[in-house]
Amino acid sequence: MALCVLAGCARSGPEVVPVAGKITYAGGPWPRGGFIFFTTDEPAAGMPIRPAWATFDTDGQFQATSFSPGDGLVPGRYKVYIEAWEKAPEMGAKSLPRSLVPKKYQSAKTSDLEIDVAPGQGKITVAWDVPKP
Repeated sequence: MALCVLAGCARSGPEVVPVAGKITYAGGPWPRGGFIFFTTDEPAAGMPIRPAWATFDTDGQFQATSFSPGDGLVPGRYKVYIEAWEKAPEMGAKSLPRSLVPKKYQSAKTSDLEIDVAPGQGKITVAWDVPKP
C-alpha cells in the first residue's frame, strides 16, 4: 500500500468518462443545493451497470461521481432525476420537506433528462434547466 501511495497508482476498473455541467432552476440559480442521480439499465457493450450521482449548490455546477469524487460516468445511457428541498431533510422525520423540484423530475421513470455516454468519449458538458413546480 505504501508503494501505491508513493508511486501514484492509477484506478483500475471500468472506463469512466468525465461528465460535468450546470443545472438551473427556472433559468436562474437554485434557492438551495441538491442532488442529481444518474441511473441506467442500458450500459454500453461490456460495461457494468453503475449508477452515479452529483451534488450541486445554488450555482447549479456539478460533476458526476461513479467511483471517486468527480470521476464521471461509466459508458451507457442514463436517465437523470433530481432532489432539492426547501430545507434539509431531518433524520427520523415522518416526512420530507417540500421539494423544490417538479414531480416529473423527481423520478428516473418520468424525467425527460437523459445523457448518453459513449466508450472513449472525451469530457461531456451538459446544461439542463428545471422549471419551478
